[in-house]
Amino acid sequence: MMNRNLVALLAAFAVAPSAHAAEGIPPIPPPKANISTKQVTSFKPGVYEVPESHGVLLTRVAPGAFKMGSPQKEIGREADETQRKIVITKPFYIGITEVTQAQYLNAMYPNHVEYCQNKGPWGHTLPSFTVGGPWGVDRTAGPHAGLKCDHPMDMLTWEEAVAYAAWLNQREAKAGRLPEGYAYRLPTEAEWEYACRAGSKGRFGVEGKPAEFLAFSAWNFDGIIMSPFGRRKPNAWGLYDMHGSLYEWVHDWYGPYDKKQKKDPQGPAAGDEKVMRGGSYVSYSEKDGEWETTDAEKMRNIRSASRNHLPADYELPVTGMRIVLGPELGRRAGQ
Repeated sequence: MMNRNLVALLAAFAVAPSAHAAEGIPPIPPPKANISTKQVTSFKPGVYEVPESHGVLLTRVAPGAFKMGSPQKEIGREADETQRKIVITKPFYIGITEVTQAQYLNAMYPNHVEYCQNKGPWGHTLPSFTVGGPWGVDRTAGPHAGLKCDHPMDMLTWEEAVAYAAWLNQREAKAGRLPEGYAYRLPTEAEWEYACRAGSKGRFGVEGKPAEFLAFSAWNFDGIIMSPFGRRKPNAWGLYDMHGSLYEWVHDWYGPYDKKQKKDPQGPAAGDEKVMRGGSYVSYSEKDGEWETTDAEKMRNIRSASRNHLPADYELPVTGMRIVLGPELGRRAGQ
């Protein structure tokens, strides 16, 4: 059965308000790579650009400890956010943004074409869905728009996200660019929240008022277009759009947190659904149809501790991914 949060998410598409990008807000240029492949193999801090990836930028996250989950009195808290101390024992590199359409499509569907005829009610065409096309493509840029677009890659299943990581691994291993014992993959749920929080302890991983760092006014949303790179403030570790862009698939199966997993947890050994983190651009919504819901409640699904989940083969216009170069994970059934 589909979980309650996803029912609300789907309903949000039907009522999502139209908003246009705020005028006079120029995109912030992305940081430039400052470490080499050789330096990555020795885990040097800095920003690394994966070779021939259409600009996939990773930044190093140092090992450390943090409180995962949320305190009992946090606004918007759900019962599956049991708070506990977690230790991340090894460094890893994580994408400073979600994987973009250009990065994903040039790797997985290099001949992808956006069909522009027979547009549906959202301006999207069903044929492109069946060949790996994104929902949020800039259709003003022509039939090859997705191959050049810096919008986040949406409409991804967990299986498709894992396939992209496998493609990167195969190519980078062949080129001799993988650190020993490391692989490209989805972040674990613990790695994701650790990176999202970036040392913070509140509801969000970015300092300031949510209305400011989330910059809802900077979204260009007409049902098919999301915020381009860099229009919102990054967190303290330089990561963009950890809140309220796309739901980001993570490695773990969904289930209650295991209190015994205190170091580098990987979640349950098996399950029915995979975890998604970060909320999406339609997550700003009333709670259970309560129109008097406060702003704090409306933002409950984009908090650092918020969890959601879907079957691994399920896709939505708000499902995407963020890549990690991290320690290889133990092989378990279904993972």
